[in-house]
Amino acid sequence: MELSGADIRESLQSRRFSDLRGTVESIHFEAKKEPYRLEDARQKLELAKDVSAMINAQGGVIVIGLQTKRSPTHLGDEVIKVHPFPRSRMDSDVYYDVLHQWIYPAPAVDIQWYDSPDDPGKGLGAIWVDAEPHTLNPYLMVQAGVNDCGKLTELLFGYAVRTFACVRPMRVQEIHALIREGRFGRAREESDRRRHELVDNEQKKVSAQSRREQLRRRAEQLLDAAALASQPAYVLQATPLEPVEIPGLFTERDSEVVHLLRKPPRLRPHGFTVGTGGDPQIKEGEARCAVNAGRALGLWRDGTLIFVAGGDADFLCWATQEREGQDSLLINQLVLVESAYTFVLLAAQIFGLVSTGVSGSVFGLHIKNMPGTPPLRLGPGPLANHLGPHDACAAPKTDKWFEIQHDRMPLEPGKVAYLLVREVYRWFEIEDEYIPYVNVSGDTETINPDAIKSEDHR
Repeated sequence: MELSGADIRESLQSRRFSDLRGTVESIHFEAKKEPYRLEDARQKLELAKDVSAMINAQGGVIVIGLQTKRSPTHLGDEVIKVHPFPRSRMDSDVYYDVLHQWIYPAPAVDIQWYDSPDDPGKGLGAIWVDAEPHTLNPYLMVQAGVNDCGKLTELLFGYAVRTFACVRPMRVQEIHALIREGRFGRAREESDRRRHELVDNEQKKVSAQSRREQLRRRAEQLLDAAALASQPAYVLQATPLEPVEIPGLFTERDSEVVHLLRKPPRLRPHGFTVGTGGDPQIKEGEARCAVNAGRALGLWRDGTLIFVAGGDADFLCWATQEREGQDSLLINQLVLVESAYTFVLLAAQIFGLVSTGVSGSVFGLHIKNMPGTPPLRLGPGPLANHLGPHDACAAPKTDKWFEIQHDRMPLEPGKVAYLLVREVYRWFEIEDEYIPYVNVSGDTETINPDAIKSEDHR
């Protein structure tokens, strides 16, 4: 369930706290079970990180006193219980002081207390974070480093932004790279655009082997950018059989194709889409890439589209370890099917912009850097099947590249996604009949988006 900021404010002000149960965390809503313990320097840093990340994501609210649990059906934690606490544990003056000392520029926040209708002296707290003009961004954490004992050790600054339903502070290497690439100043945008104009528009058709090597190199570039080069990774790719020219890829920031990269299609409000939450930037006159929160989505000038994300609990195996209580990585069937479907849907919309049409395309899926012991696993059937560690099938290897060719145009997202996912299930030695979220019509199987959407009501 997704509530707007106005809905959340109304529930708090009218003291209908139970209305918040079932709400899924989002880019503009975060829930905390306990107040920040601001006598601890690490908790001051945590508060500064959460608030600055929300400002950098254009505002929202942090509600304190709500217990959450990661949901395998949504990309975000879900509120499962209201947990009122004594008002004495949340001194708003101390909160304001910490935020002004630890964030630059000073943030505009409104800290409120809402009395519980059932527990006298207890209630919920909320930090309302205003959206700020882009001219003030980015908001940085500025204070001192904190060691494991909670002591301050060194001066630092940091940058965090809330994406989807989580906060991810950037490593110093990422901050350095983004500054160089003009993320905060757009300084390189025009130079990359000029470089693009000098690149020869005549491109030759490459052999299947050369094309595959090129795709791997491009995927590696995105994996590096998303800090996933040596981590378990999940890659989706689509490329036309012959190079095409994507209109509007480099000419303007608000073109239709750039808008698609910024906000790819989705089936559900908190579904497993291939969006990153990042802003698509020109890269060396050859591609536009949106990199953020351990994910990357890139579109090259010849029509190649690639998405990369974590192959572990950060994406492909989202919430399965909590659900099954096992040590090995278990693929979340809903993540696999929904992300494959929305990726093909995005490719179809992008290829549809090509005036000359696309004669055919190749789609690929790469599972990479998976642990060998215990092995990656995948279970038969839909997400509702509660599998133990020995009920799911083990991956034969730690790396595998799947590929299918589709010659029919326009693209049929349901059919193409099914063929791609089918390759994965067969690799795990699972029969086709156990592939979930599928519609069968005669001899044709397709991924059924309505079956995916039904997970919201399970």
